[in-house]
Order: sequence, then structure tokens, then C-alpha cells
Amino acid sequence: MNIGRWAPRILMLLFLVEVALRFVPVNYVAYRGWEAARSSGGGGFFLPNQRYENDRSYGDLANLGNLPARREYRRDTFTTDGRGYRNPPDLLSGARPAAVLLGDSRPRGTSGSSTSGSEFPGRSGSIADG
Repeated sequence: MNIGRWAPRILMLLFLVEVALRFVPVNYVAYRGWEAARSSGGGGFFLPNQRYENDRSYGDLANLGNLPARREYRRDTFTTDGRGYRNPPDLLSGARPAAVLLGDSRPRGTSGSSTSGSEFPGRSGSIADG
């Protein structure tokens, strides 16, 4: 077995697999919603006007430990506004926000409309851009 003959072939095969995987849509391989909506640069942190839904999302520990029996499936929904931020999509077309919240304590791990800014309308009756 000559490594001089096999090494270039294995490297070429890995290169072809790498090129082929670049054409697979990220929604098929994303583990979380924010991974599917991630921006490759510029503007906001996420792609604008994106919606990702997954009915079979599960926690990190079952994934890291490779324990399929421990998975607790739940629905995961991730939406962004026209600027690429985790606001409701219709926020830009409505009234001006009453407050602007800054920070990153829960932008990735939240689902759907459970961002920090979405909690204010129920408490104060006004819109908060978070």
C-alpha cells in the first residue's frame, strides 16, 4: 500500500465532497433556527425577512451526548424583520417603538415571539423594538 498513490486521491475526494456540500441548503443541516437565518456579513446579524420552523427541535445536551433516547422534541420558530433583527416582521410597518432595548441576553435561544422586546406590549401596552 503506497501512501503516495492514495493520499492525493483521498484529498481529491474530500475536496469534491466539500464543493458538493456547499450547494446543500442550510435549512437541511441547521441545528438551530438562528443558524439557518445567519447573515454572512453586512447589515444585521441575521438575514432580513427570514422564517425558520422546525417541529423536531431538541436540546443541546441530547445532541452533545449523542443520546437519541433523551431527546425531547419541541417546535422551534425563528423570524426576523426587514432589517435582519429578531423583531416581529410587521414591526417596521407600524407605529414607532416606545423603547429600544439593547443587549444580547436571549437573541439565539428564544423561539418565535419570545424575545425580550415582545414581552413589553403585554405589560405596558406599547411596542418595544428589541
